[in-house]
Amino acid sequence: LLSACSTDAVSDFKTPSFMKKGLNAIIPLSEETEESAPVGKHEPTPAELVDANGACVAAGSNSAPAATAPTFEMSECSVVQLLGPPQKIEIGANELGDRTAVMYFSKGQRPGIYRFTDAQLKSIERIGEPAAPAKPQKPAKPTKQAPLRRAT
Repeated sequence: LLSACSTDAVSDFKTPSFMKKGLNAIIPLSEETEESAPVGKHEPTPAELVDANGACVAAGSNSAPAATAPTFEMSECSVVQLLGPPQKIEIGANELGDRTAVMYFSKGQRPGIYRFTDAQLKSIERIGEPAAPAKPQKPAKPTKQAPLRRAT
């Protein structure tokens, strides 16, 4: 952009103050910054986590959440408080080292596979959906039968 301007226009160009101070003035690079969590990364608290049995880890995590259905970003413990203990749970870590949990609920009103990353609900895969009610069948019309004949 500046190369298209005449040399007089370039000489009139004023450098913004943040550029004079350098990029480090805006984003300081230090050992502390490099080791801190990426922007927007959620660090789970004990109150949000469940153990290998599907129970809330922290004592005092017994208050029920305000939601009536699981919502994305809800904590592991909040989902368990809402739906009850899962029938199966898998706790591990992904390739980035983030905590992962997969809870399987086969009973209740919201059966499904609930996937968490860093204690936050990221996806729900519904399973065991109740079948749609069958349409009522109309009674069959009586068929006309031929009159019985006597054998002679």
